[in-house]
Amino acid sequence: MKSKFAFGLLAVMMVLVLAPSSFAQVAITINNPPSGQEVQTNRTAETSDPTSSGAGITVSGSLIASSNLSVTELILTFPSTITSDFAIPAGDPIRITSATGVFSGAALSTRIGNQLFITLIPADIVGNAASGSFRVVGVRINGNPLTAPANGSASLNNSANNFFLNTSTFPVINALGPGIGSLTGGAVAGQTDETAIQVFTNGNVTDDSASFIVSEGFAGAWRSEDQNEIDCGGSTADCASVVASQVRHTVSGIPSGATINWDVVFPTGSALTTTATSGTLTPNSSGVATFTLAFATTNMAAVESYQVNFDLNPEPLTTPPTAGGITVTATMFPVPPTSSTNANALATGDLVPTYTATEVGPLTVGSIVAANTTLLITYALRQTPFDTGIQIANTTLDPFGPGGGGATPTAGNLVFDFFPRNPAGGAGTPFQLVTSSATVFGGLSADGSLAPGGSFVALLSEILSRTTFTGDFSGYIFVRANFLNAHGTATISDFRTYSLSANVLTMRPPAARSRNDPPDGVESLSY
Repeated sequence: MKSKFAFGLLAVMMVLVLAPSSFAQVAITINNPPSGQEVQTNRTAETSDPTSSGAGITVSGSLIASSNLSVTELILTFPSTITSDFAIPAGDPIRITSATGVFSGAALSTRIGNQLFITLIPADIVGNAASGSFRVVGVRINGNPLTAPANGSASLNNSANNFFLNTSTFPVINALGPGIGSLTGGAVAGQTDETAIQVFTNGNVTDDSASFIVSEGFAGAWRSEDQNEIDCGGSTADCASVVASQVRHTVSGIPSGATINWDVVFPTGSALTTTATSGTLTPNSSGVATFTLAFATTNMAAVESYQVNFDLNPEPLTTPPTAGGITVTATMFPVPPTSSTNANALATGDLVPTYTATEVGPLTVGSIVAANTTLLITYALRQTPFDTGIQIANTTLDPFGPGGGGATPTAGNLVFDFFPRNPAGGAGTPFQLVTSSATVFGGLSADGSLAPGGSFVALLSEILSRTTFTGDFSGYIFVRANFLNAHGTATISDFRTYSLSANVLTMRPPAARSRNDPPDGVESLSY
């Protein structure tokens, strides 16, 4: 009795174990070589390896045994919104290719959000009873909300039709990163560093060139048009609407009436090229202009960079500019059109790839600085019987003239910044004198300015009498002359037997050449 019961129980268990197999006649396996890395802001991120020929999601079906199969839907769920569809982009939409055997009738059904529905028409309906496979290509998703690694999943809408899944998940994107890694001043290997543009507010251009470097965020972030096209579905070699990765440069602060000629150069031995290599920037009324570089060839296995050189024209500027900076930002391009009504899906006319604009920078590539000269008197003394005679010359009046490279005659006032020594130790309290109509002395005009060709000559005691400072002074003085080409001397004397005269140091404009950045910030007697 016990043996009969045990045999019956065993038979029931075998039926339960074997029952699913008796209805599972086609085993579905999904394989996808994922994209190694995509740009985080790419709204059309690839879901398969763009470097592999024939890349796409491969769906394979193994026919285990003959069976009456019924129509079902395979649902592929992606980690973010699918932005392409069955018609967009033209020439490279979502499509099924290379359908064979049991899947020779597979057809796209619909796309909803992040899900793609594929109708599986079995072999006994289309007259083919062999195993088979097909590829899904052209699926692009929004990379902005993703974290990596990103995977997709698969499911069937009906498990009672003799299909079953061997694969429930598949890889899509292994990593995400920035399209632009850095924006810096300087030069790439084998090229010349053009430093930075410098313009004075009187229109004089002391340095008309600049250079900067744009570097790729990761290997393969920048792709040519061919590298962005995955097995074009159209009859031509190029997919309509699919373009090369691009970088848009926005230049701000260009002086009114000026233009900037630009050219792009590459490191020695680089495989990187762009479709355009030079051009001219003409700013709008706000001093802004843009230019875009599209990549013609890239090395998908290397992090690449390029250098842009600027050349400012004319010299001197016909319209004196206001003080400020010339800056550049960069972003991956194209970006969605402003008329786009859907932040995720593509619309007719949208280009692939398309990015959410994320500016890198700004980087200052030029400075418009006040037309002045900064002088440094390293030691001045007023202590009976000693005093210091200070002389400042406005040499913008010279015998050379504009055609001979002469200076532009310019008047300007003087600003004295005093840094006294503290007899008790350490530094004293700084103070300042700005010459004006209320402080006319030492050869200044009625408005407190020093005329072209004029010389300011005064004792330190005279200058200090125009301030609130009292007592003896020992320390150093910065003098800012609001005109170019100022020069000076300082003489300490007891007016009897001792005199010590020294030329005043002339500094590069700190607004354009930081004192913390030698040798650009070095003081000199010859500048």
